[in-house]
Amino acid sequence: MYGLLFRLLSEETDENSILVDLGCGGEGICLFLEPKVKSIIGVDIELDCIPYSMKLQADLDKGIPLEDNSADLVLCKFVIEHLKYPMITLSEVARILKPGRPLLLCTSNIRYYPYFLNYLLSKVLPDSLRRRLVSVVSGREGEDIYTTYYKCNTPKKLERMVKEAGLEIELLQTFTDYRCVSFSRIMGFLAVQYEILINRLGLQGMKGFIFLKAKKPGGRDDPNI
Repeated sequence: MYGLLFRLLSEETDENSILVDLGCGGEGICLFLEPKVKSIIGVDIELDCIPYSMKLQADLDKGIPLEDNSADLVLCKFVIEHLKYPMITLSEVARILKPGRPLLLCTSNIRYYPYFLNYLLSKVLPDSLRRRLVSVVSGREGEDIYTTYYKCNTPKKLERMVKEAGLEIELLQTFTDYRCVSFSRIMGFLAVQYEILINRLGLQGMKGFIFLKAKKPGGRDDPNI
């Protein structure tokens, strides 16, 4: 999946592009593009963690404080599962994108059993307890585990909500995720067997990651213009 993501980030941007990285945190996955694009705007609820030179503090559940038709590409990487109101964010993405320009979105798929288990835990346990449990099981630091809502985390739900936001889907694909079970050889072995099984059964919608590319209608390729 990451190979596809990096390829599209490169192909869909040029020296005039304004790229918006939503919920970027401190990772800075688009930093390699800074010498090649006009600007990268990092948007996060915590301003100090943003690694880009242009920083914007925002609660994505309330909106994106950017002008209409101002972005050439919006990236939303493993963020939407943490949003209580993802439809607000998707509608805001449609508003700020320039006509014909893309959204690239990566998220977890709750049809994949580790994420489904996390989804169930989020329904029955206090969030603080769920986060501690996930930390113990996965070996991840507690501050790296966030509240999850999973409001659009199946391929069909995500497809429906993106279309309702007014975007046109060009690619919707699921990918293998061994990362969440890599802490254990036994769990890793089971994950491999799971992948073999769903591939044999043709159940591609059961894989761990969802990748989506959608665009705002219009632009130079629109036959109605």
